[in-house]
Amino acid sequence: MRRRIAERVAASLARATIVPREPAVGPRWISTRASALDARATSRAMRTTFAMRADGTLGARAYVVGQMVHRDTPEDNSSLTWAFDESAKPKVDAILKRYPSNYKRSAMIPLLDLAQQQNDGHLTLATMNHVAEILEVAPIRVYEVATFYSMFNRQKMGKLHVMVCGTTPCMLRGSRDIEKALSEYMGVEKFETTKCGTFTLARWSAWDVASTRR
Repeated sequence: MRRRIAERVAASLARATIVPREPAVGPRWISTRASALDARATSRAMRTTFAMRADGTLGARAYVVGQMVHRDTPEDNSSLTWAFDESAKPKVDAILKRYPSNYKRSAMIPLLDLAQQQNDGHLTLATMNHVAEILEVAPIRVYEVATFYSMFNRQKMGKLHVMVCGTTPCMLRGSRDIEKALSEYMGVEKFETTKCGTFTLARWSAWDVASTRR
């Protein structure tokens, strides 16, 4: 069985056509490519997986997740500055004291959480850059953490954050029907906020809690 699978994959790769990438010529090329993308698609990151077609060839399949690709807006761009309020600075100092000075980056998650609380429930470039300055790390290190954990929001959220589990056990128990009903009732799609600013609809993982219930 393993041999047949290996031969099938090898044959598919042998038939694959390699398409050369367009040459990158700097920020202008990047910005031109970004501006050509559909506005709805650019609010979410595109990832690619590979699936075996019926004829044995490998095909690319794209899927989207929450907002992970940054696009400058008047309220969120690298030219803006941000800092913790005076009332929050004692909390910042207390968090930093938990860790040795050579492991300051260990305070990244609690500092991001504190920054998000002060910044109306979401993180902008300015807030993340300020955390990077405090921890003395490259800003990209903070971006990586902020976009990895679903507890951090990269866009302005509604007053109430409604999340529906998207794991397989919950889908089997009807979570997609619940998500569809909420979407139709609120008039928004996933990761969007109602015009009144009250609700934000999103998806999360319940870590198979549904599969353990009776």
